Amino acid sequence: MLLLLGVPARVAWAAGTLVVGVPSGEYTIWLEYKDDKGAEQATPPVKVAGTKAAVDLAPLGSKFTDPVVVILDGKTGNVGTRAVEVKAGETKEITLAESDLTAVNTFRVRAVGEDGKPASGGAVTLTDGKGLGQTRPILPDRDGVVEFERVPFGRTNVKVTFADGSTLAQDIEVKADHAPGAFSVELAKATPDGTPSASTEGESDEEAAGTKEGEDSASETSPKEEEASSAEEGEARPSASSTGGLQSLVTLLILAGIAYGGYRMLREKGVTAEQALGRLGVQIPPAEPADDGAAEKPAPPPVQVPEGACPFCGQQKDPATGACACSVTASPDAAGMAPPTAPIDSGAPRLVVVQGPALGGTVTLTDAPAVIGRSAESDLPLVQDSTVSRRHASVIRQEGGYLIRDEGSSNGTFVNGQRVTEQLLRPGDEIQVGSTRIRFEA
Repeated sequence: MLLLLGVPARVAWAAGTLVVGVPSGEYTIWLEYKDDKGAEQATPPVKVAGTKAAVDLAPLGSKFTDPVVVILDGKTGNVGTRAVEVKAGETKEITLAESDLTAVNTFRVRAVGEDGKPASGGAVTLTDGKGLGQTRPILPDRDGVVEFERVPFGRTNVKVTFADGSTLAQDIEVKADHAPGAFSVELAKATPDGTPSASTEGESDEEAAGTKEGEDSASETSPKEEEASSAEEGEARPSASSTGGLQSLVTLLILAGIAYGGYRMLREKGVTAEQALGRLGVQIPPAEPADDGAAEKPAPPPVQVPEGACPFCGQQKDPATGACACSVTASPDAAGMAPPTAPIDSGAPRLVVVQGPALGGTVTLTDAPAVIGRSAESDLPLVQDSTVSRRHASVIRQEGGYLIRDEGSSNGTFVNGQRVTEQLLRPGDEIQVGSTRIRFEA
């Protein structure tokens, strides 16, 4: 008796048969059900030949419940299920489409300790987008690998509990267009020096560090790919308040440069500030005469500028070019004279890049979340650091200060050498994303 076979058009089916229509491809179909004792059973899976197949219902008997047809795509490793109503001795026909494939058949997690060796104990907990969780033990001699079945597409949280009680969690986006076969991800603890060692394998997100799916994920993507990935990841656009703060700082620097240029021009012509204001009709009250016995006050000391810092905006200069983001330079004849420093809001909390390709980059923190990432549209863009995810982390204002949150990055977020998912920041804390180090100032 046939369990499953390819069927040409217009074939008379035997009684007690489920006829299943499928798209063109490499599919396998079987039926799962509960017998009269409530035990879970399944018909033998058979590969589909053609676009129709038949499942013989005779093995189900007359007393069975909860029949479900299962379809497995042999090319992608994706799987789908659909409840059906069938009766022994009757023939029923249904049609399945690619949209019925809603999960990955095998979700594989590999846990690695901070010594670089696979975990030999502990457990892995997986929670899918519907909030359903399942836990599997990490068995010895399994190379730290744990497998889950039929994990639905969407955001999934993976948490590894190591044998020493420490934990490591990461959000993974499970997509239908992953690499063929099992969907695989690796979670690794940080090395002792704080360098991230986590990587992702077989993940559909092309930005996963160290992974190739037809192209190097560390290379720059085209504008269309960047836009598509931004839409999938839900990258946040800079808020109006944070953009306004940056514009105000730039305007302040420009006005300071104009004022200093005007002062230099008047000084070269021998015109004092009082004379210039008088020509504009501004009357300045005369200064009160000093007491005869009063000693002449010494001139204030010149402004001390730290070595390697810009004398105009106070930011660190680029060590390679010596340039600064403010682009203000001193006049050639100003040698020996310390130029005034442009006023900046040193009391506002901000993030300052102290190591990495974006050295010297800053962002002033406001009530709106500040996104850190490789996308050029991030509030703190790190476009030249290929080890940073497009939406890597965000700093969020909360009661009592600011909190940093990892946004499901591939290589993790570290605060003072410790990998974190969320942590309240303190002044002077050092944040590491990829190869970039950032200092929190408040």
